[in-house]
Amino acid sequence: MKRLTTAIVGLAAAGLVLSSVPAQAGSDTIKVGVGISGVKVGHKKKTVVRKLGQPLHVQKGRNDDGPYQVLTYPHALSVTLVRKYVTNVVTVGAKQRTSKGIGVGSTKAELTSAYSVSCQRVATERHLKSCTIGEMKPGEIVTDFRLSRNVIHWVGIGTVLS
Repeated sequence: MKRLTTAIVGLAAAGLVLSSVPAQAGSDTIKVGVGISGVKVGHKKKTVVRKLGQPLHVQKGRNDDGPYQVLTYPHALSVTLVRKYVTNVVTVGAKQRTSKGIGVGSTKAELTSAYSVSCQRVATERHLKSCTIGEMKPGEIVTDFRLSRNVIHWVGIGTVLS
């Protein structure tokens, strides 16, 4: 399986805890294959800050893909930038929904009824399932719904890397 941006996988592995304060009114949208709360994969940091304000926390690091930053927001949103561009957006907020009403708290049955997804167990965390929309090819943008006990507990939209 091709790997998603390091941060999508890393957020779950690191156990990053985000606040459950809802996003601002009008920005509670998950756009499958595009972004969350108005932040799109490919945006620059200044666009993210203009849309969401200053982050509560910024984690910086470097990996095989280059320098990265993870911006954490108070409304259950995390944005990862690699080389100054958004490579993924993750939410654990129940208020953020797709146009078909799917988001954190939705069941696997609701997800599979609304979308054609491919589901498999997460190798590093056997209790989790990852259900994706999109092709796992480098450069493609995929939407990843992470489920535990058949309930979505986070949604990420990101670029597939090498």
